[in-house]
Amino acid sequence: MQRRLAVLVVALSSLTACADGEGAQTDVCQAAADHIAACSGQSAPVAPACDEAQAQEVLDRSCEALDAALGDQKSDGWSAALARFGCGLGLYRYCPEVACDADADEAEGFLTAPDAVPDGASACAVDALAYQGCGACAYYACREATAGCGADGYLMRFAHHYCERYRLISEPEASPAARRFLERVRRCLVTRFDREVPEGTDCATMRDLGFASHPDCYVETGFCELSIADWLLVLNTIDDGDADFSQMLTTGVLCLREWLGG
Repeated sequence: MQRRLAVLVVALSSLTACADGEGAQTDVCQAAADHIAACSGQSAPVAPACDEAQAQEVLDRSCEALDAALGDQKSDGWSAALARFGCGLGLYRYCPEVACDADADEAEGFLTAPDAVPDGASACAVDALAYQGCGACAYYACREATAGCGADGYLMRFAHHYCERYRLISEPEASPAARRFLERVRRCLVTRFDREVPEGTDCATMRDLGFASHPDCYVETGFCELSIADWLLVLNTIDDGDADFSQMLTTGVLCLREWLGG
């Protein structure tokens, strides 16, 4: 389903380029980005300038070789270099993890006004919603302390993981509009989850309710108004095979409905 939305994004991007009279970018860096994306069934960003020798090396590798290298980035030097190369091209799912520092966020002024915290919010939410920055991601670890769903549960494997990845890896590279969207959707997801998933909810139900909250939050916070490039940034931060496919499709359908005024 994510691939279908990616296809929609790429198709719209192509139409926009044609309308603007722009030709397709065919340099070796773009070709390498397209090759990595096609092998992983994802969408390709518009690639910046890169190491052309490394780009050619990527083009000389089969999809099987690329998939094997990206699936085990510690196996050899080339595998790790490929991940860094993909990250530099805007395929953010290949970027290495970055540590989150809530104290640094506070020092940099990433605090919101107290009245931004909704009435009835839990203690975990009150602490998290005090931040525009990565401190908001602490909400999921706080809930996990009592939920006990483990490293593979929704709270840590998806919600916390991607909250930090978008905040620390994608957001610094995003356009101003995409940064505002990522801040808003981060807060929306925490607020909605906190309101709709009470303490004591079992882990399977928690996962279902957590994923169900994503489409509405994405649309409510401006996903449909983003540019094609911003859509690609959002999509290309998700690990291969790690997206909730129905969630991504639902978001695409909601956006189409909004565009059509229905």
